Amino acid sequence: MRVYGGFATGQHEDCTYGTPKSLPRGAAYYLPNLVYEYGEGIYSHKPDYTHAFLMFHPVNGLQGMYLHIWWSPDSI
Repeated sequence: MRVYGGFATGQHEDCTYGTPKSLPRGAAYYLPNLVYEYGEGIYSHKPDYTHAFLMFHPVNGLQGMYLHIWWSPDSI
């Protein structure tokens, strides 16, 4: 799982802090990310992100997969 920041143009970039996270079924995990920092131009002179999103890469492909998540990009 990775955290991305997206631009209004449809482009996006990886804002995962550290390595991507691999979570077992039923796990809860804090996902540190740099969406706010990168989007505010602290590290670059790019325009702000318009949104943040999670990208999943399931190990079993998409067979028999169901995701039920709660996520807030600004919660700790």
